[in-house]
Amino acid sequence: MTSVAERMAAGRNPEWDIDWEIGKNGELFVIDLIQSLKDGTRVETKTDIWAARTGNLYIEYSCRYFGEYKPSGIAVTTAEVWALVLATEVTVFAPVDRLKAVARYYYVRGYTKNGGINGTHPTWGVLIPVRNLLGDLMRPPELPPRPQPLVIRP
Repeated sequence: MTSVAERMAAGRNPEWDIDWEIGKNGELFVIDLIQSLKDGTRVETKTDIWAARTGNLYIEYSCRYFGEYKPSGIAVTTAEVWALVLATEVTVFAPVDRLKAVARYYYVRGYTKNGGINGTHPTWGVLIPVRNLLGDLMRPPELPPRPQPLVIRP
């Protein structure tokens, strides 16, 4: 892809030619997500009513049934995209494969929690800091969300 400066130097309108195509593809993606929300085929909606208060998004991995924990939530979803409702007016759409990669990152670092312990089916999951969520999701899924700390040994 050419830069805005290169497109302007070539006499093209930087706000129309390539930008229009990128914008149109974004619109088609959103239309597809809206349709998927209506028919429930590709998008699963998760609402975390505590995210705004705690600053963490809870991703469920297992649920206790009849005395033992069984895979649930993101571990068993068939959806391609999760709509994460973080507050009444704030929703983040995340590809499940990237969300799993981010959740694994925080799991390895001990960001785990028992959730819903007051209900009939307690859950277990991973906490993702909301302040890091978008940056972590935008990195390519084959890379870790953040580089490992450099350890210098004498």
